[in-house]
Amino acid sequence: MAAKRKELEGYLAAWTVAGVVSHVPFAGKVYDPRVINPFGGRQSAEIRQKIDEVKAFIANRGLARGA
Repeated sequence: MAAKRKELEGYLAAWTVAGVVSHVPFAGKVYDPRVINPFGGRQSAEIRQKIDEVKAFIANRGLARGA
């Protein structure tokens, strides 16, 4: 149940981001919320890997405060 809730909340956040980006005139992008949702679908493993890479980059450079 917690995983489904996280997936739903991730979808709602992704839907919001997709809506905002689609209204930015200079972005010229259209995102599918099912694809950019980090908590659901097949793509989530790829997205989580990228998030882990960013976190490692931040940690290695000492950019995170208190972490």
